[in-house]
Amino acid sequence: MESSLKWYLYQIFKIDNLSREEEKNFSRLGKAKDKRAREKFLNSFLKIVPKIAKKLWKFQKKTSYIIYKLLILNNRLNITIKLST
Repeated sequence: MESSLKWYLYQIFKIDNLSREEEKNFSRLGKAKDKRAREKFLNSFLKIVPKIAKKLWKFQKKTSYIIYKLLILNNRLNITIKLST
């Protein structure tokens, strides 16, 4: 799996960034059902996906750790906590 992820990251980071003018142009053409323009526009934003995933992963690890510590504290103090669903 690691090699697949490396390959994916390598592929998406080879894609050139679009200028602001190119973004507007490809966006307009994509809305007009130009499949090639739409693909180029969407592919230019694929670099954002791993960056967001990395930030979410770090956030999840931090919040999971905090919840873990709260549960330990709860067990030590023998407090009942109601979690809203």
